[in-house]
Amino acid sequence: MAGRRLGAALALGEAAALLGVAARRRPDRQAAETVSAAAAPPFAHDMADPVEAPPATVEADLPPPAPVPAPAGIDAGELIRYLDTLRGQIAGVQGDAETGVMAIIDQATRLNGSSAEQQARLSRSVADGEALLRAAARPDHIIQSLTAILDRRASDLSANHQRLESLAEGTARLRPAADEIAKISDRAVLLSFNAAVEAGRAGAAGGSFGVVADQVRALAESIASVAKTLGSELDLIAQRMREELLRARPDPGRAMPTSPG
Repeated sequence: MAGRRLGAALALGEAAALLGVAARRRPDRQAAETVSAAAAPPFAHDMADPVEAPPATVEADLPPPAPVPAPAGIDAGELIRYLDTLRGQIAGVQGDAETGVMAIIDQATRLNGSSAEQQARLSRSVADGEALLRAAARPDHIIQSLTAILDRRASDLSANHQRLESLAEGTARLRPAADEIAKISDRAVLLSFNAAVEAGRAGAAGGSFGVVADQVRALAESIASVAKTLGSELDLIAQRMREELLRARPDPGRAMPTSPG
């Protein structure tokens, strides 16, 4: 772009020099005015700031231009065509400059829009990150609460297991007592039989004693039956308690979950 502008400026200087050469070669005033009139109109009405042709009287006051090589035998028609060509080049340079400026403005506008969009995305990313941190803090609190609940449950299970073991030991101690009651009842039944036999031998005098012996035998048999039933129930309870103890026994290989951090 700068090269084209420099070329246009050099072309303008060359055109001015050609005008001076043509004026010196035709000393008559009419020829000079003809050249000036022919050179001015083609571009005066197209340019934004039209340039008026200098009066002929000023030509004598201007310093002589530097000698510029020009083709021999130049005439006004060739000069006009040359100036038209030069004017077209200037218009092209101006159009290129306008196109470049508009492209720069458009690019700056797009960059501004992209920057605003990127800023909005960054703001959304920051907001999403803060929301993620808040969401991550809630599960940690929930895990801590669940861990505390599980710890309390494990403590309760351990206490229940100890109580079950103590109850099982007490139940196991009741079984010999039930067996002993059954044995005593069996002996009481045997004694009641013997008493009934002796009462029968005594005749009428042992009749009352025989009645008491029968009642004692019936009571002993009832006690023996209850003792045996109690022993069976104690055995069943002890068996179930052993099974529950095995299921409720804490597993030392299973670790409780811990809160992260």
